[in-house]
Amino acid sequence: MRYIQSGRTDWTNTELKTKVERCNQGENGGLYGIFLIENQQLIGEVGLFDSFQDATHLEMGYILDHLHWQKGLGYELVKALMNHAFSKLKVKQLSARMYAENQGSIKLAEKLGMEEYQKGTTPEGREFRWFVATN
Repeated sequence: MRYIQSGRTDWTNTELKTKVERCNQGENGGLYGIFLIENQQLIGEVGLFDSFQDATHLEMGYILDHLHWQKGLGYELVKALMNHAFSKLKVKQLSARMYAENQGSIKLAEKLGMEEYQKGTTPEGREFRWFVATN
């Protein structure tokens, strides 16, 4: 998980369950596991987060196991997440922030029609990109 801030990959099932429950407590947002149909293996997660303390502006996050990159799953998952946010939750704006070296997420944001909102550098010195989509 090169592009995840903590880079943690050793979650136990109990820790993941606690994380999902914590993220799903509010009315806005939520975290959803991504499971393979054929064997129910967890291969990632997508979520909407109230990072801006504004129910009409949520942040999207997604993680997909590298074994499943380049298969169109990211596009399918994030497109569905965007549709859910705009149609069901009545969100007006979605944000996606990523490190500049994460070319896969940048290409995904562009393919989804998101517009670049900001480029910058984190306090730790890492370059980032911020994309938005509006409804």
